[in-house]
Amino acid sequence: MYYIVTALINAVTIDDYITKPYRPEELRARINVGRRILELQNKMGEREKLKGMLEMTGTVCHEFNQPLQILSGISELLLHKVPEDDQMYKKICKIKEQVDRMGTITLKLLGITKNET
Repeated sequence: MYYIVTALINAVTIDDYITKPYRPEELRARINVGRRILELQNKMGEREKLKGMLEMTGTVCHEFNQPLQILSGISELLLHKVPEDDQMYKKICKIKEQVDRMGTITLKLLGITKNET
């Protein structure tokens, strides 16, 4: 508790001075202002962290999307070349299905990053 009060008093007294004798209500008001300043600084720090995470997520999605496009294209070409009764056809279909699923997840993540930033 002592450290919190000291931090609040330091936050208040950095830009503001209280002359003696002081009134208790003035001290309370200034401590409340200091508390509010600390709360706002913490919120700003959290927002900056979130912004950085969203930017990194967008970058990762972009980098992840390029190989997915290649896999999608190759699997599509293979599906056109391999007969439907071939054993490989089902496996290629499964690969294509999962690549499309990963692409959908990537698009959802990109949508979140665009809405938040």
